Amino acid sequence: MLGESGTGKERVAKSIHRQSQVPGPLVEINCASLSEQLLESELFGHEKGAFTDAKESKPGLLEVADSGTVFFDELAEMPLAIQAKLLKVLDTRNFRRVGGIVDKRTEARFMAATNRNLAAMVKEGSFREDLLYRINVLPITVPPLRERGTDVVILADYFVRTMGKKMGKCKAGISVEAMRCLAEYQWPGNVRELKNVIERGLILTTGSEITPDCLPLELRRSPAFPAAVAGLNSCGHCAR
Repeated sequence: MLGESGTGKERVAKSIHRQSQVPGPLVEINCASLSEQLLESELFGHEKGAFTDAKESKPGLLEVADSGTVFFDELAEMPLAIQAKLLKVLDTRNFRRVGGIVDKRTEARFMAATNRNLAAMVKEGSFREDLLYRINVLPITVPPLRERGTDVVILADYFVRTMGKKMGKCKAGISVEAMRCLAEYQWPGNVRELKNVIERGLILTTGSEITPDCLPLELRRSPAFPAAVAGLNSCGHCAR
């Protein structure tokens, strides 16, 4: 799964897993947040005594997700040594726990996401070419928010309603002027940035709607973009 940071690749993966109705769970692992040793242990599991802190045996995510889905977030950050072991799992469906001598098998499905150019990383020598070919079965590109038309309007309305309930502002809306600012902005941080902006607006508003003065300065500098707010009613919500 390809796309800029913050576009919602993780949510797309969760939606695919949920709608496919596979019997097992969805387990996620962030390849950028763990050291090589911890990543290997989390993924494959380990046997008691395999390393200093391994006081008891522990199954890895490949076992936990059997008949389910393993989602690798930030796949490009996976160390080369772990890439080689993952390639073997993809080819044979077999693996061993760290410190183990018995092969185990997984029927898990694999999904991965990255915001980096893996082909360029192959040329640099920081990503395995054979793994790239192996995982590139059904590539899905999640486009940046600036290229998704009225998605800004739809998502902004959704965030106002869901976060408004949690913040005790169930009747909050977005003024048409504020929505025009949102629609024209280029959103370098994508959906994640939009969500944060809406949360800020809900915190700052003292009335029944988010107005331009509740938005960050960089959004207030954006010119109005009327076409992107077609379908809004007078309260700034999506017309239904």
